Amino acid sequence: MIGLLKDAFAERDVTLTETIRIAAHDVKPGVSSDEGDGDAWPAIRSKILAADILVFGGPVWMGQLGSVAKRVLERMDAHLAGLLKATPYPG
Repeated sequence: MIGLLKDAFAERDVTLTETIRIAAHDVKPGVSSDEGDGDAWPAIRSKILAADILVFGGPVWMGQLGSVAKRVLERMDAHLAGLLKATPYPG
């Protein structure tokens, strides 16, 4: 799938600079931006924050994202929670 997206983006002069396969990294479970020693998430998070576009993909099992994809969403949620504390939601 990433290859198809890369080709489609290239047709519009958009370059895919990096693909990160989360399962190949030691991303610890949790809901913070850094879960301590050995957690690969802080480095990955820095790359996400530096990107102009994030394309997030993962397998769907019985209508649900796979566990690795859910872990990433939980870790990203920690960042969003920090933003909401800094700038409260107007609702």
